[in-house]
Amino acid sequence: MVVKRRFDLVGNGITYSLDRFEGDLAGLELAGVEWPDDAGLRGLPAPPGAIREVSDDPRYQGGSLVASGIPKED
Repeated sequence: MVVKRRFDLVGNGITYSLDRFEGDLAGLELAGVEWPDDAGLRGLPAPPGAIREVSDDPRYQGGSLVASGIPKED
């Protein structure tokens, strides 16, 4: 089971959703943003405090997180 708390994070004039995970995934924080088009989304600046982009990394999808835990760094 995934347990997380969601917060609004404002930075760069954009409101991001910040998911802060608990339990087995404690320490993992993922930020996301709703945007009307993919091209515009790719051009957005990273949220404050972001370490890396994981949108296209399947290891960070819900099912993978439940099955395998927090991905190891490459």
